[in-house]
Amino acid sequence: VNFMPMVQDFLNRRLVGKEICRTEFRAQLTSGKQIDWSYITDMRVQTYTPGIDLTMDANTATSDTMPIDQSRAATFVLDPNQQAQAEDKGIQAKMANQAAFVISNDIDQKVIKQGADYAASTIAGGVLSAGTLYAQMTNAMASLQRRNANDGELFAVLDPETIALLAQVEVANGFNLADSALANGFVGKSQAGFYVYNSNNLPTTTTLFVDTEPTATNTMTLWDVTWTFVAAGTAAAAGEISLDAGATVTDTQLVIRDAINGTGT
Repeated sequence: VNFMPMVQDFLNRRLVGKEICRTEFRAQLTSGKQIDWSYITDMRVQTYTPGIDLTMDANTATSDTMPIDQSRAATFVLDPNQQAQAEDKGIQAKMANQAAFVISNDIDQKVIKQGADYAASTIAGGVLSAGTLYAQMTNAMASLQRRNANDGELFAVLDPETIALLAQVEVANGFNLADSALANGFVGKSQAGFYVYNSNNLPTTTTLFVDTEPTATNTMTLWDVTWTFVAAGTAAAAGEISLDAGATVTDTQLVIRDAINGTGT
C-alpha cells in the first residue's frame, strides 16, 4: 500500500494499453460492477412526399456489457530495516519501477492479444520487409476506412524489428526512431496515417522442432537469448533448463515451452 502511488506513476508512463484503449469509464472501474453500452437500431432514409406522413420507426434498444472482474498486482517487501541498510538509497523507487514493469507487460499482453483475437477482420501480410511494410499499412488504412472505423485516432502497435523497417521506409520523411524513448512506447506519427507505438508484448508464436533428446550443456538461441540445458534438478540461473532423467522428447518439449513462457523451471 505504501508504494502504490509510486508504482502507479511508473505504470501510467509504461502502458501502451492506456494509450490505445477506451479509458473514459475509469471512474466506474470498481471491481464487481459492470459497464453498459446501450445503442439503438440504425435509422433509415425514406422518400418524402409533401402532404404524406412519414413512417415513424420505433427505436429498438439493446446494450453490450463489460464486467469489471479483473485486477492485477505485483507484490514485494521492503521493510524499514532493509531500506535503511540498503547501500542504494534509491532502492524503493527501483523496486516500484520493476513492479510497474511486470504489471505493464502483463496488462499490455492481455490487451493486445484481445485486440488480435477478436478483430473483425485481418489482413495477411506475409513476411514483412522494407519493400512490403508500407503497402501493408496503407492497405490496413483503406480497410479501416471502408468499415467506417476511422472516426478517431488510428494507431499501429509494432514490434521493434518492424519499427526498424518502418524507419528505413520513412527516414527521408522525418520519421525519427529516437522518439521511441517517449512515454507509453510512443514512437511518432507515420506517413501512413497511424500513430505508432512500440511494444514487446505483441502476440507471438514460434514453432520449435526438438527431434532428439537434448543433453546437458546443449544450447539453443531465441531472439538473442541463449538457453542452456543442465542436469536434472540443477537449473539455478536465468536461461537454464533442467533435464529430467528418463524424459522423452515429448516431455522435454513441454519443459522448454514452460521455461520460455515463465511457467516452469
